[in-house]
Amino acid sequence: ALAALGSVKARLKKTDERLSLDSLRLMRAEAPVDCSKAERELHWQPRPVEESIREAAKFWVSLRAAKRANKPAG
Repeated sequence: ALAALGSVKARLKKTDERLSLDSLRLMRAEAPVDCSKAERELHWQPRPVEESIREAAKFWVSLRAAKRANKPAG
């Protein structure tokens, strides 16, 4: 239902909507995932999801803090 509303909103506003019927269809499409090329050519190693989420959260918090520190007083 939300995807349908997003599609209608996008059509009325003539913009792209983050959640639309098309994006929902893409999310539900299943394709095989193979990371062997990244492992082989880039020497990439998968990490636990929790570790990746924790690192991403720390990055965004530090980025926000840096923006606040550089913001002119006023």
